[in-house]
Amino acid sequence: MIENMLDKKLKHDLKKEYEPVPESVRIGIEAILRNLPERRECATLISLKRRRRLRQAAVACCLIVSLGIGGILSAPVWAANFMASQAQEHNKYVVYDGHYYRANGEQIKEPELGKQIGEVLRAGNWQLVQDGDSNEFAPSTPLYKIDKVNESEKIAVKVSLGQINFLSAYIVLERQEAVVQPDHSQINHAKNDPTEVGIALDNIRERAPEFAEFIGLEERLEANLVKFDPDRGATIYYSLPEADIHENGSSFSTQGVLFIYQYKEGDVENFPQSAFSSKMKSTLVDNGKAVIREPDLDYAPPQPKETFIIGEIEWSYYSDKLWRGHKDGMYYEIQTQGNVTKPLMLELLSYFKPREAE
Repeated sequence: MIENMLDKKLKHDLKKEYEPVPESVRIGIEAILRNLPERRECATLISLKRRRRLRQAAVACCLIVSLGIGGILSAPVWAANFMASQAQEHNKYVVYDGHYYRANGEQIKEPELGKQIGEVLRAGNWQLVQDGDSNEFAPSTPLYKIDKVNESEKIAVKVSLGQINFLSAYIVLERQEAVVQPDHSQINHAKNDPTEVGIALDNIRERAPEFAEFIGLEERLEANLVKFDPDRGATIYYSLPEADIHENGSSFSTQGVLFIYQYKEGDVENFPQSAFSSKMKSTLVDNGKAVIREPDLDYAPPQPKETFIIGEIEWSYYSDKLWRGHKDGMYYEIQTQGNVTKPLMLELLSYFKPREAE
């Protein structure tokens, strides 16, 4: 359902008007917007890259509907309107030559391009920013020199309407502030970058002696997300390739992952992902046009099936998907994804401990 896919950003984009847009198209878009729920909770679950694809897909759907119903809007006009929206979003950037290059509202044509000078390497928000990073454009998106313009002033990036290559344009990125790297001692949150994650882990080990991790399993487990707040607790995600599930005859697979939440007694509500925190439920109101969120008073927390003492931690087994350990007022909750069996988890837990316990 479209109301479950479109986030606030998409709703904002669809409300923009870029002339010329026929009245029939605006009426169609407004009809869609009137049926969207006033509140949506899915935005936090959809990655930046996926939100961008959904936004582009929605624009493409509007293009198809308008062509089929009205037959009065050509693809080039829609493409121009879409590309204008891309160029006008000034928060989009690419890092090149140690500087942020941001969209300045300009577009150029292909004959105005010079040679390709690079490409986007990583998409997302990073602590240690490097050339090739972008907060919007996907990896492998090409960067170009602009003919007769110095690279120290402006460059160009290619944008497309999803996979529709003929609906493409080149928007101008203007050089702005230089990249300033953060103080490494202040990095307590990192993901998907081994260097950043390693720095964050070192900082957490120093500041939180109760912080526990898998020690001696570096060849089997890789930490790819870590987050620490001294007032809330710690989160660490490990990839576990041996627990990956590969579907027969399909290119899709379920990645083996251990999601670990570490918190003091009484602080579980800091982790809404926890199986033991209070739960919310969604209720449709106003004939399905709005959603309200309220506590689920019928929710009952899981009950353990078995307990084990492993090292100095008492572990409770709830299912193959949920374990929780307890030691000196600290809880270590582990949720699993993939083929993480009980025997495998029991083996792994013998390596789970605070560094000070080595």
